[in-house]
Amino acid sequence: MPSSFNYKPVGNGGTTSTGPITLSAASGGAQTVTPATHDVYVTLPDATGLSRSSNVFVISNAGDFDLGIKNSVGTKLGWLRPRTTGVVALSDNTTSAGVWSIENLFKTGVTMQYNSPTTPAGSGSLRMYNAISLDADRTCLLFGWGNIYAIIYNSATRVFGTITLVRTAGGSDSKIGIKSSTDRVLVVSFDGTAGEAVVLSISGTAITVNTAATTTLLNSVSQGGPLIAVGSSFVQGFTTGLPASYVVALIISGVSCAFGTAASVVSSDNMSLLYATGSVLRVVVGESALLTVKPYTVSSSTLTAGTAATGTATNTAIRAFMNGNGNIVVNYINSTQRASIFKLTTTTEAISTVNIIASASFTSAVDYAVISASKTVFMSHNGSTTWYANILTDTAGTASMGTTISGLGSGSFTAPSATRVSGNTAQFAMGNSARLYQFTLDCSGTSAVASSIIFVSNNTSNGFAPSVQTSATDGTKGAATLRNGGLYHRISGGEVFDWFVSAGSLIRAPRLGNFKDPSFPSPEDNIGYSLDSVNGSAVGVIIQKVEAAA
Repeated sequence: MPSSFNYKPVGNGGTTSTGPITLSAASGGAQTVTPATHDVYVTLPDATGLSRSSNVFVISNAGDFDLGIKNSVGTKLGWLRPRTTGVVALSDNTTSAGVWSIENLFKTGVTMQYNSPTTPAGSGSLRMYNAISLDADRTCLLFGWGNIYAIIYNSATRVFGTITLVRTAGGSDSKIGIKSSTDRVLVVSFDGTAGEAVVLSISGTAITVNTAATTTLLNSVSQGGPLIAVGSSFVQGFTTGLPASYVVALIISGVSCAFGTAASVVSSDNMSLLYATGSVLRVVVGESALLTVKPYTVSSSTLTAGTAATGTATNTAIRAFMNGNGNIVVNYINSTQRASIFKLTTTTEAISTVNIIASASFTSAVDYAVISASKTVFMSHNGSTTWYANILTDTAGTASMGTTISGLGSGSFTAPSATRVSGNTAQFAMGNSARLYQFTLDCSGTSAVASSIIFVSNNTSNGFAPSVQTSATDGTKGAATLRNGGLYHRISGGEVFDWFVSAGSLIRAPRLGNFKDPSFPSPEDNIGYSLDSVNGSAVGVIIQKVEAAA
C-alpha cells in the first residue's frame, strides 16, 4: 500500500530498461523501467549484504503495464502502477529475502494479456473453460465459443504459443481439462449426447492434439461438472435432463485415452462435487429432500459403487470441502443450517450431523473458515439484524458443535465472508447497505468467542463488502476472489479491494485499472482470469490475468 517516508537514494546513476532487472548492493539508486509487456519484474538484492540504514532504491515505472517487484528469493511483493514511482527501503536484513518497505506498491497487478482479433466464434457463448498450471512457468488456457481452443503462456519468457483448435462443438458448457503430466493435458467435453476425450501433447508452448476417444450417451448433457484425478484414472461429473447426476471414469495410455461406462449417482440434475481418497471416488450431491455422499472404487475406467450415506435436506444448495482428517464436511439446509461430516471406511460412507444455527435457513447466509484439520468455524445471519457464530469439531468422523454466540447489527445483514485465518483466529466481513463490520473470532476453544467487532465503512453499496460463498460451492474461491497469505482480495465492477488488517481495521486498495471482471478462477488461489471478445460476440478474444501478492 502507498506510504510516505524520508529517504536518501544510494549509488549514482542507475539503469533504464524495458525488461526485467536484478538489483545488487552496488546498483544505482534510480531505476527506470519501461515495461514492453506484462509480467516484468525488478528483483531486489540479497538483503543480508545490505545495510538497513543506507540501502534505498527509487524505482520508476515509465511504461503502460504494471511493474512487479520481487525479493531475492523470487517472492512477488506487489506491483507499481504505470507512470508511478516507488521508493524501496530495507527494514530487516536478517534473511536473504529481507523485509522491505515500498512506497506506492499495490498487492494486485495485471500480469498477462493476450489479444487475438481473428479467433473465430463458434455456436455458443464465449467462455473460459479452464486455466491449467503445467509447471512453475507454463499455463494452458482452454476457452471458446462452443468450439474448444487452447493456448500456452510461458511467464518466464513472457511468450504465448499459437491458438490451437481442440474440438469443433456446439454450445454445451461441459468442457474442461486437467493436467495428466507436465507436458500433457486431458480435455473432456460433451456436445449433446456426444462425448469426447483427447490428450494434448505440449512441447514448450506448442500443442499437438492427439486422436480423440468418443462415447455416446443416452441423453444430452445439460451441465458439465468437475474433472478430478483418482489414483491413475480420471473422473468427470455431469448431469442430463432426465434428470440424473452422472460420473464417468477415463484412463490414459500414452497419448490415447478411453471412456468407461457412465454411472448414475442420483436422480437429480444438481451438479455433484467430486473428491478422492486413494483409489476411491466420493461423490457429493444435493437434492430437494436428500443429501447424498456415494463412494465408488475406481479401477482403470471401471466404477464400482460402494455404500452411500444420506441426510435429509430441504434445499438443493450445498457447500462442501474435504478437511485435514480426510473427511468431507457439507453445509446444507434442513429447515435450519446443518453441517454433516462424512467418514469413509473402505468403501462405506458414514454420516454425523449437527445443527449449526437454528434460525438461519438459507446457504447464502453463511460462510466458514477452516481453523485446523478438525475444526471449522461458521458465521451466519438470520436475514435480519442478528449474526451467529459457532465451531464445528470433527472427532474421528463424529460432528459436534460448541455454544452458539450471537449479536445485533444495524439493518439487515448481507452475506458474510471469511477474510483471514491466523492460527486460532478467524476474521469475517459482514454488512448491509449502510455499514460494513469486521468480526474477529477467537477459535482456540470448542466455542467461538467474539474478541472484536469493528465498524469499517458506512457504504457497502459499491461492492465494497466481499461476497464469495455463493460462487464457492465446493469450498474453493470464486472467480472474483483472490487470496494470498493473510490478504484477501475481492474484484468487482472493475475494482480490486485488498482486504487486510492494519491497526485493527480492514483496509481497501484503490482501483486496479483496466481490467475486466474475472470470469474464471485459477487453480492458484491468488490468480484470476477475465475473458472477453473483441467486438462483443462474433470474433476475436482478449484474455487477462490478475495476481495477488502476499
